[in-house]
Amino acid sequence: MKRKTLPLTAFLLGITVLLMAPSVSLAATGEEYEGTAGIFGLDTGGRPAGMGGAFTALADDENAAYYNPAALAFLEDAGVTSAWSPRFGLLNYGSVGVAGKYFGANVSLLSSGTLQVPNVFSVPTDESFIYLSSGGVASFGYPLGSNFSLGGRLKYYYSHVSTESSSDGFGWAVDPALLVRVQGFRLGVLFENALSSGIVYGSSHTEELARKVRAGVSMGLPVREAAEVNLVVEGEGRLEALLGGAVSELTPHLGIEFWFNALGIRAGYNGRGATIGASVDVNVLRLDWAYVAYQEDIEGSHNVSLVFRF
Repeated sequence: MKRKTLPLTAFLLGITVLLMAPSVSLAATGEEYEGTAGIFGLDTGGRPAGMGGAFTALADDENAAYYNPAALAFLEDAGVTSAWSPRFGLLNYGSVGVAGKYFGANVSLLSSGTLQVPNVFSVPTDESFIYLSSGGVASFGYPLGSNFSLGGRLKYYYSHVSTESSSDGFGWAVDPALLVRVQGFRLGVLFENALSSGIVYGSSHTEELARKVRAGVSMGLPVREAAEVNLVVEGEGRLEALLGGAVSELTPHLGIEFWFNALGIRAGYNGRGATIGASVDVNVLRLDWAYVAYQEDIEGSHNVSLVFRF
């Protein structure tokens, strides 16, 4: 009985701390998309998106390559993931990934489609432009025991932000990660941009990448035969600010998920608004859907992803 009490106490304590954090609005947490590097703030899969992006601690499927590479050490199946999501009514976002035991990779792309370039009088011209931002990760996870693992992901960035390709931006970063498992309790931590080049545009401008930390806990609770509930609470923020005691920098991510046989439903909060989602998992295929709502007048977005296991 005592073994079960400790993980549950830690989980409830984590919820209490995050709910006390005052950063629960767009004004406090910042915009969802901040510069080129912000593409890594967009959820790649429908399952994590439906849980408010709270997946660093859970990370029990192919999405681990993106959310917590350390969890790849315990991944049982190999699979391919794909996702598509219209963003803010203006952009299209898609990703493709592959993951198996120990290794994984993911590529994502955010595009505006073709835009007409206006002249100084705001009149459209014959010149067109496509805004592109892409990111990719190569991830690995290695077990240091039956319940503890370390991992990391190497990220690359690319951005096409003007009509001149010579001004395109490039960059890379390294993100260490860890995962601890104790029965149904999981603790996950991801250190973002621990080592990075920044985003270099041509030879005239460099966009520095802030070091961030994302950490959380999850609990898997069996309800009855063939039924299970997953509860996840996480927080993320700039490492420098958090070390300085700026708790207001902490952005909460909360998620709950219920599985009954092949059907899954979920809900969450991503620090900006509510999220909901559902899944159908049949043999080697799983279809995930999520809807992410935003505060103020920002249009919500759907996320549809497909997982194929082999």
